[in-house]
Amino acid sequence: MSFKIYSIESRKGGVGKTTIALNLAKVLLDKGPVLLLDCDITGTSLSEPTSNSLQWARSCNVVKGEEGTNLNLLSYFVDKFTNGVVDIDKFVNKVILDRDRINVIGSDIYNDDYTTVVDPRLLMDELHSYWLKELIEQIVCSFEKSYSEETVHVIIDNSPGYVGLCQTLHNYMYRLGPEKAKFILVSSVDAQDLQACLSASNEIYQSIENRIRVARYYDSLNDKGPIDSNIEELMDKDGSLRRFFFKLSDEEYLVSNYQVNNVDVRHYLRIVLNKLPKKMSDGSIQVDYKKLIQDKQKEELFSKIASVNDEGLPQSVVFYDEKISFQYFQKYIVYHNKAKEGDESYWKGRFKSLHQQNKDTVLNDDRLKTTATLNTLYENLVKSLIDKNYNYMASSMDESWAPKHALITMKDLVSSWSEKLSRIPSNFYVGDTISQLHLWNENILMEMRDSGSAGNTLADVKALVSYVESLANFGRSDQSPKLFLLLSVLLHAVFQKYHYLKAPYVEMRSFLVEQLSNSIREDNWGKYVERSEIVYNRRIWVKNTMCPMFAKEFNDFYVSCCNTLLRLIDVNNDFDALLTTIQLYVPGEPSSEAELSNEMKDYLTDVICLKKSLFNDSQALNIKNYSKQMEKIQNMLKEQVLSNWL
Repeated sequence: MSFKIYSIESRKGGVGKTTIALNLAKVLLDKGPVLLLDCDITGTSLSEPTSNSLQWARSCNVVKGEEGTNLNLLSYFVDKFTNGVVDIDKFVNKVILDRDRINVIGSDIYNDDYTTVVDPRLLMDELHSYWLKELIEQIVCSFEKSYSEETVHVIIDNSPGYVGLCQTLHNYMYRLGPEKAKFILVSSVDAQDLQACLSASNEIYQSIENRIRVARYYDSLNDKGPIDSNIEELMDKDGSLRRFFFKLSDEEYLVSNYQVNNVDVRHYLRIVLNKLPKKMSDGSIQVDYKKLIQDKQKEELFSKIASVNDEGLPQSVVFYDEKISFQYFQKYIVYHNKAKEGDESYWKGRFKSLHQQNKDTVLNDDRLKTTATLNTLYENLVKSLIDKNYNYMASSMDESWAPKHALITMKDLVSSWSEKLSRIPSNFYVGDTISQLHLWNENILMEMRDSGSAGNTLADVKALVSYVESLANFGRSDQSPKLFLLLSVLLHAVFQKYHYLKAPYVEMRSFLVEQLSNSIREDNWGKYVERSEIVYNRRIWVKNTMCPMFAKEFNDFYVSCCNTLLRLIDVNNDFDALLTTIQLYVPGEPSSEAELSNEMKDYLTDVICLKKSLFNDSQALNIKNYSKQMEKIQNMLKEQVLSNWL
């Protein structure tokens, strides 16, 4: 259908240009397919950070090359394009693109052995930067063909400064015109940096405006519009525009890119002030931008492209960095008194009470009772959030985080076996099977108790054994004996596998975490069953018939036992982790905005349910702060930038 291309630039490094590029890409996913080209040869390639980042891995598809490794734009340029051995359309058809994620092509100037892919000085010269621009142009066109029914969005993360490739890309984008080509310059409030960005912005503005005037003049020669009386003076002053005018004569299709009337500069150019000191976010500290800029023309341009409001403050601003000081613009600061609002007393007392109630259950030997108690506290917390208008927070809490979830999952798993249980013959049973199971369970627990080294795991294992015994009561009365027998065989096999039963808590926990990532092979059934005294006189039938019949069920049950035992072991720590995380958001956020980010939900799910990684409150705080900051950047881009562009 069409494409739009966005150049994200800065005039010095470290101002958050790549962060803006990633967040712009995420916002644009709602509008069409997105391709993010890393053309910053001075920084780290985007491929590795986006594929390994908790915050970005879910949203990004790092494009692979022909060898299955991350595609490196510079390597591809050197190995293929400069040798004329590549067909871009065929290549793009081979790579795997993802319509619903950001397609990332990185640029790493170093090989694995730390030699350079290409001499960076070559990319700064006019010829090589032109060739690289040609490659980028072909990739853009081919990406557009891949999604011919939609408008595609291509974002270029440029190198800092204005040399080499950036300058060549500007000429390419000028050729496309303001409807397709958009520019975002990212600056700090360092006076020198902002001045440099405003000079670059003014150059972009003048270049596009002059081309609009030339295009109108060209149209006027064909009786398509009024003659601009100032155009001849402009043409005489600027030889490059004269050349551009003659090029228009040969390529009339270029004129259509500039057949626009009264184009507002905000339609194609924006400046974003990033990484401002966080202390400025409450309005108590402000910058006198008029005094900082000290140029009437630049000030007028700044007021438009930075969305300056009636109070003289720009709206395309990100308050981000807690460590940045004011030394580079101290003399431009204006101070205002602003009272801090908000009463935190209710939630402070609420969380203090919940943490204490959780602590009171730690020494409880009845782990099933502890789990039930904490589950009630969890449900009451969710209800409190809803009552206090934190509906978004309540809805973003995953049901798998509830303390009883693993027990319920195991119950549902066992209750699904009904059909296969009916295929076990009724004459299979030994009269004293149930009493043997109870005796075996008691022997296991006695062995752990006598060893004196099981530590806190004894109560957890005892709770799991009791719960598994109770599961036999779920089924229909005619199936209960069969279910009881099957669970006894499975549980026996599980504890045969737990060769760390006499080990300390840490080793037991590590063993269980390891087991969660492994599956049980069907041929292991035999050796587990051989050890099961419960079915000693039905061993052959169990091994040859029952084992293959319940192969999948055995694997699922084993994993469920590992997970449930881990949840019982960690139930207090998991609940504390959940409380600590929720407390980061409530209070402190407007109730309508408080919501766990996808990254935070992934982290908590890993801690509580999946990987059972140990909770780190500092990491949770970092994830919360980062996610909220990215959300603010995305909202700013939607409201202040894209509202004029899409």
